[in-house]
Amino acid sequence: MKKIGLIPCRLKSTRLPNKPLKIIEGLPMFAHVFFRSKLSNLDAVYICTDSTEIESIANSLGIDCIMTSITHNNGTERCAEAAQKLGLSRNDLVIDIQGDEPM
Repeated sequence: MKKIGLIPCRLKSTRLPNKPLKIIEGLPMFAHVFFRSKLSNLDAVYICTDSTEIESIANSLGIDCIMTSITHNNGTERCAEAAQKLGLSRNDLVIDIQGDEPM
């Protein structure tokens, strides 16, 4: 059984547009969430996004990223697509990590 953390990130938030890219102590918010998540007991952690801008920044920081559809209604749907792309089994554990909670 694998333990996989998936962090859904999108730029089109209505309350705070481009929220995942907001800089905190020199890094975008999504990077803080990713690096904190890597400190856990998970086997792997991925950013899940429909944004090529997030993907590009993630790649430059050595962050694993999975591109997902722009049609998702919520982070759970984005995580489900990412889990499918990873080919996870029914026995694997997927943790949906909120991309806007960097601390």
